[in-house]
Amino acid sequence: MLELIIFLSFFYISIISIVGYGKLFHKIFLNKINYDEDITIYLGFYGIMLLTLLSLFTSFFLKHNFYHNIIIHFIGIFFFFHFRLKENSKFYKKIFYISICLIPILLISKTHDDFSFYHYPFTKFLTEHHIIFGMGNINTGYNFISSLFFLNSSFYLPFINLYSFHFTIISFLLFFNYFLLVKIFSSRTHEFFKYFYLLTFIFFNLSFNRLAEFGMDKGGQLLIVILIISLFEIIIKKNNKKKIDNILLLIPLFGLCISTKTYFLT
Repeated sequence: MLELIIFLSFFYISIISIVGYGKLFHKIFLNKINYDEDITIYLGFYGIMLLTLLSLFTSFFLKHNFYHNIIIHFIGIFFFFHFRLKENSKFYKKIFYISICLIPILLISKTHDDFSFYHYPFTKFLTEHHIIFGMGNINTGYNFISSLFFLNSSFYLPFINLYSFHFTIISFLLFFNYFLLVKIFSSRTHEFFKYFYLLTFIFFNLSFNRLAEFGMDKGGQLLIVILIISLFEIIIKKNNKKKIDNILLLIPLFGLCISTKTYFLT
C-alpha cells in the first residue's frame, strides 16, 4: 500500500511539474498574444514541450539521474505555484478528475511491444550516461530515437526508479482528454465542431485504452488530430483579427508533434 501511495504521489508531482513548465512557457512566449481561447487547454502540451527541450539540452552534458531530475522537477513545481492564471481551481479540478480515470491504465496495462527493444534501452541509457555518439554500433535499439525518450528519462525518480517511464504517455493522454472535454462543453465551440471533438474523444479512448497501444508515435497522432481540427475551426471563424494569434498558440504543438516521431539513425 505504501509503495502505491509513493508511486501515485510521484505521478501527481510530475503532472504539477509539467503544468509549471507550461505556465513558464506561456509567460515567456505567449503572454502578450491577444487570443480568444482558454489558454489552459494548451498548458499541458506547452509544459511537455519545454520539459522535453530541457531534457534534450542537458542530456549532452549530464546523465538524467535522481539528482538531475529532482532539480528539474523542483523548478517546474516552483513555477507551478509562482505563476497564477485565470480559473486555476477549475483547471486543477478537471485535470485531477481525468487523472483518476487514467490511473487504472497506468497500474494494470502491459508495455508496448517495442518497449524492451528500444524504448527501455535508450531511456535507461540516458539515466546512466550523457549522450555518447556511436552507441548504435553496440545495440540496434540505440539507432531509434524520439524526443519522448529524453522526456521519459526525466521521470527517473527516487523510490519508483524505472516504473515512472510511462508517465509521459499518460500525460499526453491526460492533457489530450482535457483539451477535448473543454472544447466539447465550451459555449464558444460551434455545435458542428463539438461533434468532431466528441467523435475524436470516443475513438481515441476506445482504440488506445491500453499502454500497449501507445508507441512513440501515438503522442504525435494525438497532437495532429488537435492541430487539424483546431486549425480548421480557427480558419472558418468570422473574427479575422484574432486568427493569427490563435494560430500562434498551435505552433508549439506542431513542433512537439514533429519531435515525438521516432527516427532510425543510419
